[in-house]
Amino acid sequence: MGAWGIGLYASDFAADLRAAVRAAARLPLDEDKLVEAICAAEEAAAKNPADEDHTVFWLVLADQFEKRGIFSARVRDTARAIIDGGKDAEMMGKLGMKPADLRKRAAKLAELRARILAQPTGSKPRKIMTSPAAYVFEMGGVYAYPIRGGEPINPYLSAKQFNRSEWHSEGFGLMLVITRARAFDYLPWYHAATSLELVAAIQDQAKLLHENRASPFMAHATRRIFAKWSLRRSAFSRSIAHGSITSSRILRRERSMRSRIFP
Repeated sequence: MGAWGIGLYASDFAADLRAAVRAAARLPLDEDKLVEAICAAEEAAAKNPADEDHTVFWLVLADQFEKRGIFSARVRDTARAIIDGGKDAEMMGKLGMKPADLRKRAAKLAELRARILAQPTGSKPRKIMTSPAAYVFEMGGVYAYPIRGGEPINPYLSAKQFNRSEWHSEGFGLMLVITRARAFDYLPWYHAATSLELVAAIQDQAKLLHENRASPFMAHATRRIFAKWSLRRSAFSRSIAHGSITSSRILRRERSMRSRIFP
């Protein structure tokens, strides 16, 4: 991977883990089970000290828990041991971080250490889900979404980062939902097949069925998609546990940019 930068969230892994913690924090789990659920989602990074993301995993978890008022002695103590033992600096050095940047990162980690040690040993009340998040994409449903330069709009970019009024579609991609389930029995995830060809306009159902065909999805098999379909995870989701997982709030934003073709 290589060292991305001195910030705690400079890597894609750290940024994705922050989103994972945000989603998992809504689950109706106590602190110990919440930690176990997040560890299970990123088992290699959580449990293998030799993994290049191991120190980042526990430091991000400690930072997010402190900011969200979630107390876990396991998370605090693991993060403190990583900082005090110089384990993060050692790994960042292996990944190519320069000495000057290591010193800057150390200063940031010292600030994190002070915060987690000052954190109260009791969690604040948090807003949790009382029922599983609703699915917003139907099994077998086909959705059209605008594309430009081969890519759809990134729904995660804010108005400050991306001016959508200047973005004009060159056509439409098609997404066929072929698998869906819920992580931790609460958070929806989806697998989809996407059309390999761009269409100039949203097609009617009869034309779509005639010209674009997909093979049945078979778990643990070749997962082949015939003709004009390609199997992939949803490009609009964040992966946090064995699939593309996201909150229903984000999916509703995504769905608002699409047009339903047929169920």
